[in-house]
Amino acid sequence: MSSFTFSSNSYIPGITVDATGRVYVVTSGGIISFAYGATGSATPSTTLTTVTAGWGLAIDPSDNLVVTDYNHNLVDFFAPGANGSAAPIKQISGSSTQINYPYQAAFDGSGNLYVLNANIPSSITEYSAASIAGSGTIDAAPIATITSSSSALDGPEGLAVDSTGRIYVGNSANNTISVFAPGSNGNVAPAATLSGNSIGFSINQATIAVDSSNDFYVASSNSSNAVYVFVPVTSSTQTPIRTLTGVTYAGGIGIVP
Repeated sequence: MSSFTFSSNSYIPGITVDATGRVYVVTSGGIISFAYGATGSATPSTTLTTVTAGWGLAIDPSDNLVVTDYNHNLVDFFAPGANGSAAPIKQISGSSTQINYPYQAAFDGSGNLYVLNANIPSSITEYSAASIAGSGTIDAAPIATITSSSSALDGPEGLAVDSTGRIYVGNSANNTISVFAPGSNGNVAPAATLSGNSIGFSINQATIAVDSSNDFYVASSNSSNAVYVFVPVTSSTQTPIRTLTGVTYAGGIGIVP
């Protein structure tokens, strides 16, 4: 298992890696992708221009590319390798969804979708795999909504969910990671809170991820030049099991399958 980080002077809000190792990155010109193993100033394999306000990226259980559109309050699903002005195969959109300025999306081991809504009051909405199946426009109601307190969702920008449904939220305003237990719903307190000030990381954009073993990664977006790796976080005093160095101002992190 290895991780992939993207560093840039530009604002990179979203990054993800699919089952083939293809790396997708959100840029101002669209969503670009690179083949596995691309290095240096590689030319993108695809440039998807359909979404003009893309922010967060994820891969669903069918290896489709999932894009949060913060300007239109929806989540788009595209076929693997979608290019140019390709149309989405479906959209999660409508008043029932309660999607409100979606920053990030993630999936658990059951295929349930989680959306991080950044508009105040911030929230995390969860949708069952069955409710978002199909094609076209899907106005699915969430099966759970986490609102928590302002300190637990404070300028939230990063979202990661492990296979058990444990939820990690990266808060840029107070430089913490809030960890919610599987099944959390309503105005609940996080089960644990990691402080970047004590460990050394800085939260910005999509700089958190989980791997297939449910280990948790934080790519610091400050000059600490490190990726911190944790076993599933259950305590606020947890420390990294290893630290990967040589990463400067990471704009995002994805896990290579």
